[in-house]
Amino acid sequence: MRRYVVIPDAAKDIESFRLYLLEKNGEIVASAFLKHIYQKFPLLVAFPQIGKHRTDLFEGLYSFPDKRYQRTIFYTTADYGIKVIAVFGGRQDHK
Repeated sequence: MRRYVVIPDAAKDIESFRLYLLEKNGEIVASAFLKHIYQKFPLLVAFPQIGKHRTDLFEGLYSFPDKRYQRTIFYTTADYGIKVIAVFGGRQDHK
Protein backbone atom coordinates (compact mmCIF):
# COMPACT_ATOMS: atom_id res chain seq x y z
CA MET A 1 0.00 0.00 0.00
CA ARG A 2 1.38 3.38 -1.00
CA ARG A 3 1.60 5.98 1.75
CA TYR A 4 3.06 9.32 2.71
CA VAL A 5 5.64 10.25 5.32
CA VAL A 6 5.82 13.75 6.79
CA ILE A 7 9.34 14.45 8.04
CA PRO A 8 9.75 16.40 11.31
CA ASP A 9 10.67 19.69 9.59
CA ALA A 10 7.52 19.56 7.46
CA ALA A 11 5.43 18.70 10.53
CA LYS A 12 6.91 21.80 12.22
CA ASP A 13 5.97 23.91 9.19
CA ILE A 14 2.39 22.66 9.40
CA GLU A 15 2.15 23.11 13.16
CA SER A 16 3.63 26.59 13.02
CA PHE A 17 1.00 27.75 10.54
CA ARG A 18 -1.75 25.99 12.51
CA LEU A 19 -0.69 27.90 15.64
CA TYR A 20 -0.67 31.17 13.67
CA LEU A 21 -4.22 30.47 12.46
CA LEU A 22 -5.28 29.51 15.96
CA GLU A 23 -4.05 32.84 17.32
CA LYS A 24 -5.47 34.96 14.47
CA ASN A 25 -8.67 33.12 13.58
CA GLY A 26 -9.49 30.57 16.27
CA GLU A 27 -9.77 26.81 16.63
CA ILE A 28 -12.27 26.18 13.82
CA VAL A 29 -10.04 27.74 11.15
CA ALA A 30 -6.86 26.14 12.55
CA SER A 31 -8.48 22.69 12.61
CA ALA A 32 -9.89 23.16 9.11
CA PHE A 33 -6.39 23.97 7.83
CA LEU A 34 -4.93 20.86 9.43
CA LYS A 35 -7.63 18.63 7.95
CA HIS A 36 -7.34 20.32 4.56
CA ILE A 37 -3.55 20.04 4.24
CA TYR A 38 -3.46 16.39 5.34
CA GLN A 39 -6.15 15.59 2.77
CA LYS A 40 -3.75 16.72 0.02
CA PHE A 41 -1.18 14.03 0.80
CA PRO A 42 -3.19 10.98 -0.41
CA LEU A 43 -3.79 12.83 -3.71
CA LEU A 44 -0.03 13.30 -4.08
CA VAL A 45 0.58 9.64 -3.24
CA ALA A 46 -1.89 8.58 -5.95
CA PHE A 47 -0.61 11.10 -8.52
CA PRO A 48 2.92 12.17 -7.54
CA GLN A 49 3.63 13.72 -10.94
CA ILE A 50 0.78 16.21 -10.45
CA GLY A 51 3.26 18.51 -8.73
CA LYS A 52 5.82 20.68 -10.47
CA HIS A 53 9.24 19.06 -10.81
CA ARG A 54 11.57 21.51 -9.07
CA THR A 55 14.97 20.79 -10.59
CA ASP A 56 15.75 24.47 -9.96
CA LEU A 57 16.01 23.56 -6.26
CA PHE A 58 17.20 19.95 -6.47
CA GLU A 59 16.63 16.84 -8.57
CA GLY A 60 13.70 14.72 -7.45
CA LEU A 61 11.88 17.54 -5.65
CA TYR A 62 8.26 18.36 -6.46
CA SER A 63 6.02 21.20 -5.31
CA PHE A 64 2.27 21.36 -5.18
CA PRO A 65 0.38 24.59 -4.41
CA ASP A 66 -2.50 24.82 -1.99
CA LYS A 67 -4.36 27.94 -2.99
CA ARG A 68 -6.87 27.97 -0.13
CA TYR A 69 -4.22 28.55 2.55
CA GLN A 70 -1.46 29.85 0.27
CA ARG A 71 0.94 27.04 1.17
CA THR A 72 3.23 25.05 -1.08
CA ILE A 73 3.86 21.39 -0.31
CA PHE A 74 7.36 20.18 -1.18
CA TYR A 75 7.87 16.44 -1.52
CA THR A 76 9.96 13.72 -3.06
CA THR A 77 8.81 10.42 -4.43
CA ALA A 78 9.83 7.11 -2.89
CA ASP A 79 9.16 3.41 -3.46
CA TYR A 80 6.46 3.54 -0.76
CA GLY A 81 4.77 6.76 -2.00
CA ILE A 82 5.89 10.30 -1.12
CA LYS A 83 7.96 12.04 1.53
CA VAL A 84 6.69 15.49 2.51
CA ILE A 85 9.77 17.57 3.28
CA ALA A 86 8.37 21.11 3.70
CA VAL A 87 5.15 23.12 3.66
CA PHE A 88 5.92 26.78 3.06
CA GLY A 89 3.83 29.89 2.76
CA GLY A 90 3.75 31.89 -0.46
CA ARG A 91 6.07 34.57 0.87
CA GLN A 92 8.69 32.25 2.35
CA ASP A 93 12.05 31.73 0.65
CA HIS A 94 12.11 28.20 -0.74
CA LYS A 95 15.87 28.03 -1.16
